[in-house]
Amino acid sequence: MAFKLLSLCYDDNRPIDIDQYEYQLATSPSLSSILVPVSQIDYVTNFNAKAAIQLANGLAPNLSRVHIVEESTSARFDPSEAEDPEWRGFFQNRKDGHRLHGGNLQSLSLSSVGVEYFKAWQEQNAFSTLRVLQLWDVSESVLIAAASCHIPLLKSLTLSFPGWDAYDEAASAFVSSLRPLEAIRLSSGRKERTFQAAIKHHGKSLTMLSLLPRESDLYEVIPSFTNWITQIRLKCTNIRSLQLSVHRRTLKQEVSLFRTIGEISHLTNLSLRLICDNDIEEQESLLNALDYPTSSPELSRTMLQLSALHSSLLAQAIFFTIAQESLLQRLTLDIRCTLYPKRVAGFLNWSCCRWRCLRASENRIIVRELDKDEECKD
Repeated sequence: MAFKLLSLCYDDNRPIDIDQYEYQLATSPSLSSILVPVSQIDYVTNFNAKAAIQLANGLAPNLSRVHIVEESTSARFDPSEAEDPEWRGFFQNRKDGHRLHGGNLQSLSLSSVGVEYFKAWQEQNAFSTLRVLQLWDVSESVLIAAASCHIPLLKSLTLSFPGWDAYDEAASAFVSSLRPLEAIRLSSGRKERTFQAAIKHHGKSLTMLSLLPRESDLYEVIPSFTNWITQIRLKCTNIRSLQLSVHRRTLKQEVSLFRTIGEISHLTNLSLRLICDNDIEEQESLLNALDYPTSSPELSRTMLQLSALHSSLLAQAIFFTIAQESLLQRLTLDIRCTLYPKRVAGFLNWSCCRWRCLRASENRIIVRELDKDEECKD
């Protein structure tokens, strides 16, 4: 549920004091997590995002998780850069009975925020107890500012940013500045410097690594991906969970890639997003070696649903290829395909499905189809 104090959303004709009842709710010891939606709307002044900083700094004594989420808007949210009246804190027209004593913020998620708002969190010493930091759609200036932050207890980092060289360089400096992390999530694969910084400075401590792209970068080809897997195997010696997005290869390349993944010694949990298109001959792919069992030119979308793409055959084949000599216990397979099957002239088949394989014994697995996510639904 969204957290929004209505008395902190006002136009020029409304006072700059929070409602007493809302203040009691916001500072309640029962409040442990808030999600604050923000937007840049000309006729509304919204101080909820700024208030969240003070709440996390001790006004809400048990607040440990804060999510600042951008609402649908074309502008990047930064209340410090907007031409709004200055907000001097709760109850600026009378004495505030609460005194900031430093909070116990454990998890902070910021989406599309500007650098001044990010620095406001830093200036309030909000990072001293932080263990989880998520920066979504982050700007280069925020990445540069983050590199100077002291986050001594951080264990998990998520970074989502465009794959431009300047962003990659700034993010790599930030990642290099941090103490050893246990989990890193990087959106997209065109982030060579950031990836190298992650495995160089955090490889020995990492137990979880995610390289899944943003939806806007879904079909971005990741160069030399087998080389990345080899580096993960050699340098991330404690990795238990891995999330990857790979493009369809030829059968020989796919088998080689999956077997390389299987050489990661302690890997038990793998999430694999398989991107399919028509860059290579269909019959050369592991997917199409199993797919399209009939040559009927009248093949319909309904019939395509019965192909290997929508059966458990592909998921089983990938699991056993990876798990031949590994400890893999679970595979989550997310398949995204845009295909023009040669056997179905002129037929565009956009399809996606999700499978999960669980190891039941050495030679037996349980396979079930998962619900589609929002991007997959027709």
